[in-house]
Amino acid sequence: MKCQNCKSLLVEDARFCSQCGQSTKDLNRPFWHLISESFFELFDIDGRLSSTLQNLLFKPGNLSSSYRAGRRVSYTPPLRIYLVTSLLLFFVMSLVKADYGNNQELISFIVLPNGLLEEIPKIMVVLLPIYALLLQISQPRSNYIFNLVCSVYIHTFWYFLFILFLLLQFLHSYIPSIIYLGWLIILYLVIYLVIAIKKFYGVSWLKSFIINVFTISI
Repeated sequence: MKCQNCKSLLVEDARFCSQCGQSTKDLNRPFWHLISESFFELFDIDGRLSSTLQNLLFKPGNLSSSYRAGRRVSYTPPLRIYLVTSLLLFFVMSLVKADYGNNQELISFIVLPNGLLEEIPKIMVVLLPIYALLLQISQPRSNYIFNLVCSVYIHTFWYFLFILFLLLQFLHSYIPSIIYLGWLIILYLVIYLVIAIKKFYGVSWLKSFIINVFTISI
């Protein structure tokens, strides 16, 4: 097999040319095959996504710790999972909205000023590096890059919880009592953050709680 760009000989099943770096992907295929392949690459649907979501949602701090330890190939890259979750949040937001009246919006049991809902993703993007900086201040010997990765995963987790709040709001019209699950989500968030910080930094439960109070209250 030869590279179509520089004509260098390539090893079998090579994805890129070792000389010029060009992809060996054959574009001379049906359009829908290319669209399907691009979709799978974008959302990383190759087995890693399922493992990443399981760790993200139910194993606090595991993804951040694995990334710092160099175990990265088994999981979806942090920035990609963050962007995909952001797109999912925008999609759900466009479908689920409820007016509360008096220029306010109701999301689950949380009342927001009118218009703030659409601004939350933008606010979260700004808060992401700030949250990492606060983690850096709380743990001066830590590496900011890894703190940023930890921040990305935590913000992605927050996105998923916010999506759940929106879905609860939608289901509230059919099952009024389901709205109280929001309190369980808040409780899980608190527990999740304490466990995540404890595992990532190897601190005590008390110090993990103090770090979370420091980062959130500021």
